[in-house]
Amino acid sequence: MLNRDDFWDALPALTSVTLIIKPSWRTVEKDEAGFVDTSRVDPTDQVDTFCALLNTQIAPRKNIVKLTIGYDASGEHAEGLHARNKLLMPAPVLPLRASLHLDPTLPPIETATLQDAKMLRQVIVRFSHLEELTLRNCWITPSSLLQFVWLHDECKLKHLSLESVSLTAILRATGNAQAANVGQNAGAGHVAPQALWNHANNIVAANAAAANHHLHGQGLNNHIQTLIAQLQQIQANAGNNQVHHQAHALHAQLQNQIQNAQPPNAQQQQGNGQNLTQHAPQQNQQAPLTLAQTLQLTQIALQANALQQLAGQNAPAAAAPANASGGDENANSLLQGKPREGSWTDVIDQISPGTNLSDFDSQHSKAKPDRITALESVSFVSCGYAKLAHLNVDQSTIEARNDIVGNLRHSVFAKRYTALSALMMSSKWAHLGDIVQEVDPTELAVLDAAWNFHTGWDDAEAARAVEFDGLLPGGTGRFSGKVQRSDRVRTEAESDS
Repeated sequence: MLNRDDFWDALPALTSVTLIIKPSWRTVEKDEAGFVDTSRVDPTDQVDTFCALLNTQIAPRKNIVKLTIGYDASGEHAEGLHARNKLLMPAPVLPLRASLHLDPTLPPIETATLQDAKMLRQVIVRFSHLEELTLRNCWITPSSLLQFVWLHDECKLKHLSLESVSLTAILRATGNAQAANVGQNAGAGHVAPQALWNHANNIVAANAAAANHHLHGQGLNNHIQTLIAQLQQIQANAGNNQVHHQAHALHAQLQNQIQNAQPPNAQQQQGNGQNLTQHAPQQNQQAPLTLAQTLQLTQIALQANALQQLAGQNAPAAAAPANASGGDENANSLLQGKPREGSWTDVIDQISPGTNLSDFDSQHSKAKPDRITALESVSFVSCGYAKLAHLNVDQSTIEARNDIVGNLRHSVFAKRYTALSALMMSSKWAHLGDIVQEVDPTELAVLDAAWNFHTGWDDAEAARAVEFDGLLPGGTGRFSGKVQRSDRVRTEAESDS
């Protein structure tokens, strides 16, 4: 109804437009027999309609210089167990098919042929006359955001604001997701969480050694005792009641596992068929853990890793090291690391009109030194990552590791969620995203060191409201900040000119 020339032509003095769309989930249909049915529809089907409206009516008009577009009743702007941080719609700046860079009708191996920057530039909506643009409450792929910004370098766009905008992973065909995840984590350079992650790997390695009669239950228990010591340290330093209670719960769980780790006798081990070794332990030597027990311990180690991440994100400023020079050295070392491809660090480095990683002598900056743009600032308000949970592609690089901790804290909501499920409409649409309440602590440290970004929400009451929907506090895994041309490090040649 809005895609009409006569409507917009009647508003020649219009300079600022805000279009916030509430998606439809049902449509009314009447068949030939006269029966009326309210059938369900994919809410993302109308993204192309939204995109066409922008392309046909908004983009060509010289009088419109300020635009805000996005969605309501989804993502961080939704409420309820089945809606909060879910149902996230794709950014309406390019057609739906192109937003994924793939065609679901094609075999996975052929999707790579559509990941073409030239193709993206052809289909992205070009706002030639806009000076200010705000994208609100949507998801976008890293390459789409890059091409969108670079396309508008040639236009008049001065201020870009991203409010509750989430990046997806680089969408790759499924196949070896675990290997990709390990490779990306190795390049990201995890700091504190990596230590506990290594302990989890050590438990698995120790279990393999037990199968070869090199290590038995006591060796594994030593690893668990090390985990307990780390958890106690988290308890002492976190300065956060929620983290304290989680650490206490995991500590009790670990102790319980150790007490029950030893099977009563070798005959029972052989009887249950779960023992990793076919030989009874030697005298005065504890029996190796069973496979089921080792898997439980490994899961607990992963919980400890997630807890370490949460503690790092919520640690008070007073817990920071007093040695300022040491902090500077640590920040510099982080800035020298190679950012994960498609991460926010990687993207901001390339779209920033101000400072980028090259200003910190990073050898991994992809910023264009000869870039010419009218862009003066890019603002970020509660940005992070989103996963397309019902799309069969590899998204392992942004998988959350603290879901176990979240379920531990909010298990009371599980029954409510299940009870309401029978009454809810299906939301298993491929283009709907779920917000990931997690950002790698190393990346957050880089964002802070390079561009002075901060995490979380300033509104404590709004953040607490998210917990009543069974999730971590609002703002967890989200960051805010601003990059602007005025912060740019000027070279000697530029200063002379």
